[in-house]
Amino acid sequence: MHEQDRTNTDMALIVEQGLSQDREHGSVVAWKFLAAHHVPDEVILRVLADPAMRRGSDAPGQISPLHHPPAADPPPS
Repeated sequence: MHEQDRTNTDMALIVEQGLSQDREHGSVVAWKFLAAHHVPDEVILRVLADPAMRRGSDAPGQISPLHHPPAADPPPS
């Protein structure tokens, strides 16, 4: 595998995690997460500001290995 391929794959996984943060906690938390992982500002802006500008691999509802659905609430006692 080439270094560029590994970097792009790593970045894609981080962006997926950031989109999950956006859905669960909002765009401010997602922006901070992505910035802390050295995602370029123009990429952060593209994926958070306009869902239509996301790449196909960033489509909502697509489950990645990093996506963990929230646990179900326990039944009332």
